Amino acid sequence: FDEISSTNDYARSLAHTTDILEGFVVRARQQSGGRGQQGSTWESAPHQNLTLSILLRPTWLAPAAQFGLSLAVALAVRDTVAAAVESAPTPPPVLLKWPNDLYLGSRKTGGILIENVLSGGSLSASIVGIGLNVNQLAFSPALRNATSLALATGQLYDLDALAERLFEQVELRYEQLRAGQFDALRDLY
Repeated sequence: FDEISSTNDYARSLAHTTDILEGFVVRARQQSGGRGQQGSTWESAPHQNLTLSILLRPTWLAPAAQFGLSLAVALAVRDTVAAAVESAPTPPPVLLKWPNDLYLGSRKTGGILIENVLSGGSLSASIVGIGLNVNQLAFSPALRNATSLALATGQLYDLDALAERLFEQVELRYEQLRAGQFDALRDLY
């Protein structure tokens, strides 16, 4: 989408549609109503960042084990960003902050919002929202701790290539979780 209120809201509207396949992505160049954890808003400059939601169907995952999905997605986002910044002259450390924030050094560059849909006591869908500050060079003064990959490295990034890398990493970590490698994911986290 060129513009949408919230990729998570749109993906959730499709979650009960059985012909929408797992891995379906809703991506927006601009979100007017992006959300973060606990009702916070996610601000993002148009056409400069990744704002997207992935519809997963982890019906094999017990609701009590849904934290494993958070681990898998967080590691996928971290791995994607670490690979993207490694070519910088002085690559910043890429860190995860519990439970859903991604930092470059001491500054926030991304967030994850996972919303699960339960049906009959089991997971029927998970909407994985990811906001990643990529090429944005200025932030609202209210976001004193925000940064982007471009600000941290002095490089601009191809958003499509970065999104493809992210999708590959999400699939890799999701398949690890499906294979029962929860302990390995927890240790890596």
